[in-house]
Amino acid sequence: MSIRRTSLFILILVVLFSAAIPFTSVAAQSSFQCPENGPVIINGIEFNTSVPPGTFMATVVGLKGFDPVLAVYAPDSNEALCNDDDTYAASYFGNLPTTGQIQANNFNSAVVFENTTTDYMDITLYVGGLGGSTGEFLLVLEGMALSSDDGAGDPINVLAGPTMIASGVPLSVYLIGASSDLDPKILLVDSDNNPISTSSGTEVSCDDAGSSSLCYGAGSSTPLTGSFLGNQDGQLSADNLDSLLTIEVAGLDPTVDLEFSYFNYLISSYGQTGVGDYVLAIHAGIGDPTTLGIAIPTPQPNTNTNTNTNTNTNTNTNTNTNTNTNTNTASGSVLSYGATNQASLSSQGTDRYSFQGAVGDVVTIAVNSSSFDPRVTLLGPDGAEVARDDDSGDGLNALIQNFRLPQNGAYAVIVDAFNPATAAGQPYSISLSNRGTGTNTNTTQPTQAPATTPEVNQNSNTDAISIVYGETKIGQLASGSLGVYSFEGLQGDVVNVVVTANGFNAGVVLLDSQFNSLSIGQSSGQALSMVTAFALPAAGTYYIVIGDPNNDAASGSYTVSLVRS
Repeated sequence: MSIRRTSLFILILVVLFSAAIPFTSVAAQSSFQCPENGPVIINGIEFNTSVPPGTFMATVVGLKGFDPVLAVYAPDSNEALCNDDDTYAASYFGNLPTTGQIQANNFNSAVVFENTTTDYMDITLYVGGLGGSTGEFLLVLEGMALSSDDGAGDPINVLAGPTMIASGVPLSVYLIGASSDLDPKILLVDSDNNPISTSSGTEVSCDDAGSSSLCYGAGSSTPLTGSFLGNQDGQLSADNLDSLLTIEVAGLDPTVDLEFSYFNYLISSYGQTGVGDYVLAIHAGIGDPTTLGIAIPTPQPNTNTNTNTNTNTNTNTNTNTNTNTNTNTASGSVLSYGATNQASLSSQGTDRYSFQGAVGDVVTIAVNSSSFDPRVTLLGPDGAEVARDDDSGDGLNALIQNFRLPQNGAYAVIVDAFNPATAAGQPYSISLSNRGTGTNTNTTQPTQAPATTPEVNQNSNTDAISIVYGETKIGQLASGSLGVYSFEGLQGDVVNVVVTANGFNAGVVLLDSQFNSLSIGQSSGQALSMVTAFALPAAGTYYIVIGDPNNDAASGSYTVSLVRS
């Protein structure tokens, strides 16, 4: 992974004075008002660190459908930059022990910021959910490095207040060395940077994840070898020297004053001798503190009037203008945007719902059950299937995520069980949400494809697997075959396809409905191939073809992610 220096508004955080390590925390708070009528982060989580001169990128990846909002704030200069949805951040994917597979999705947020001073600068990051929503996320901080000037190491502290406690999600901090010779270590420390130990004398730290003698808690039995994070610029794989420190938060006292609710971490290396770049990733959850009897504080307005703040003009701002009242008279129960229905599987084994949709609506349909393996199918106004899912949600739950409706009319949602022998009466919930309306009118023409396009015949659509925007699929390439996926797109949709392969050289091709080659994926190493920022020339069906461009007999597993910018 690499820091992107373009395509994001960069906040120049100029301060008159910057605190030296160790870090001195700012006033604790879980809510933040972005400047100049920007988004309001309500019931968020606060992270503090101190960075040297340089350029950095903070990315928040929403997990399990969570839509995060990010603010980066310089307390000394009272400057801030906020972001909701970012097209570059949408390409992030990965696989970590506590998160499982991380799918690329359009909800992710990111901010690039720069310290132009000659000294360390204090930075506060706030992560919340859109509209005060709750859920899980992964905060990724890039551009960090250990150097001989860091002394004991790089500081970061996390506000483990009622918001985090109410989520019940353990706080997991990952430290992945981006330099091959760096052996990173993470420690929980006090305000004087002294390591904290348990009553039995065990140091709360982790050097090599998976080592019972070098790691505390869950990290002692969870090696990171095989784990990875990536985006459209590349992939960073973890190894046996990287670290994971997990702390359970569910049993913490939520009534402790926020000023005394920080976890202080120190990023260092084995023996404090290593130097080099690293990526910091923090997996945490946002819960509802009112369930613990704690009120959510009202954010205080940010008085900064600097015109360089909050200038993100991303048009994907979740401002739903659809006035559709879902008065569909088609058969089946009516679903409403923003509502969750509780139901039981009918005796026929198939339940039918309907809703009125407008072209450009970006819908998410979630079917969850702890009693059976649900499946969900979306039918268009003409009765044709436009999307289907089985297990893209949590566990075996079904999730059609961020699907852009191709036309106006009445849509049908079919819920059934993957196992046809499932008994009637099994309970489940079904929810429908809409992220807003609008059609991308970018009509960039397709690029000329190279001559090495894999051969795909007119019968290839027979075995095509459906994939929708925001979805990641896991596949298996058999010797002599190709992986073929299909999706529905609108004219001007700007799509990104990311393929990561295990056991073969990744290759990906984007085809139109007539199997004409539109774009050949660019490779970044043998295991990664990407089609980036390609504008669809017309509405219709498109195909993604995956294989090894140099070896027809290649085989192995892979993941494919489809994202609409």
